[in-house]
Amino acid sequence: MAAFVCGEVDCLTSGGQSIRRCPWTPRPDRPATNQCITDAYDSAGVMPFGAIIMFTLAGLIGFAAGIFLLVKESSTGQTPGKKAMKIRLIKETTGQPVGFGMAFVRKICHILGGFCCIGYLWPLRDEKSQTFADKIAGTVVVKSQ
Repeated sequence: MAAFVCGEVDCLTSGGQSIRRCPWTPRPDRPATNQCITDAYDSAGVMPFGAIIMFTLAGLIGFAAGIFLLVKESSTGQTPGKKAMKIRLIKETTGQPVGFGMAFVRKICHILGGFCCIGYLWPLRDEKSQTFADKIAGTVVVKSQ
């Protein structure tokens, strides 16, 4: 449960919810009749320049937020979500923060483990409640003060 809450807090922190928009926003060229906007293309079938800029900007902000979370997790062991839940990530053998490289490997393993759900079901049967990514990276999540 704590991992789910941490993920949601981190998603909100990184702006994951900032690019959602109401699908019933009226278009300027139509009266407000609650017609759904289904695409970002104009009548000629070309994406407007402003939309390209906005999508690029959203991608850059998401990338920067992901790097920020990796740096926080690698240096202190805590992302904003982990800090709110009073838990931290440490290297199992040393008890110290994991470092940027291993935090990156752990995130990649989380993505790969998420495709078949093995990564998120693994803690249910593990004595240390480690995910598949934690096993590969040699990390453990512990309570902090």
